[in-house]
Amino acid sequence: MSTASWLGCYSFPAAGALRPLRDPDALELDEDEDGSAAGCRLPAEAGCQPAGTNAASYCTTAQKLCSDADVSTSFKGGPALVSGHLFTWHMTDKMSHSDVHRTTAITSDTEMVEPYGGGTGFRFKIRNVMIDGQADVLHVRGGGSHKVSFDVLHDCSECGNAINQVIVGLAGQDRAQASVWNGKQRSGGGLKVVNADTHVEALAEDNPGPAEWVNVSCDLVVPDEPGVYSVRARYAQAYQGRLMTAEGRAISQPEYQDVLGWWKVDRPEGPGPESTIGTIIVEA
Repeated sequence: MSTASWLGCYSFPAAGALRPLRDPDALELDEDEDGSAAGCRLPAEAGCQPAGTNAASYCTTAQKLCSDADVSTSFKGGPALVSGHLFTWHMTDKMSHSDVHRTTAITSDTEMVEPYGGGTGFRFKIRNVMIDGQADVLHVRGGGSHKVSFDVLHDCSECGNAINQVIVGLAGQDRAQASVWNGKQRSGGGLKVVNADTHVEALAEDNPGPAEWVNVSCDLVVPDEPGVYSVRARYAQAYQGRLMTAEGRAISQPEYQDVLGWWKVDRPEGPGPESTIGTIIVEA
């Protein structure tokens, strides 16, 4: 890759020690806010929508089972009003085969925030997630490849001179599926090259001014098995990652494999529910 047309190039710093983030596996209440179990009434002939609620959108793949204390489901988790209570659905994550509480995608007016462990700031924020150009929750028949796009703001002054990435994948998998942003402290500012003329050369952003929101996209592959698949994101600090902005996508970039291996670094189970940015529901 020639550097003649780029705005600048940078040297890669020595690797620094990782700093732990907050525990992504910390348990949350799955009952009412007052600690009591939520009630519901779900006759088989009524389908999966609890009486007196507007929860039909959650019910496409739900099991038609209900008791006074619990609802067993296999659909997108999220709070709903049932018999006057704030109830958090139980959801079986098909990728990890474990109960996941409050695994809800971010909405248009909320942001996923990746904190900087041990510091006061954050690494990046994500908003405006769209799957296949629709919304952050997608119902599909069968698995396959799906395009995920979102806005990201990387603004990490505490990251120093490190090269950082944003990686994306599915909950419960051992590796990320895609890297979508590569750069130094701040997103925006146009294309640059880091580690130029070396074996770890890569496209990157290093905005000299205030960080800017940039739109990135990638393809994720979802298994054919019916279930709920949480799309999650986290940081990485490998030597190389892809820059999947519109400008970056115009230039051929390989998918660097080392960065995908950061999926479980400092998080043995991978990114937790707080890292969810979208949901793909594979219907039976």
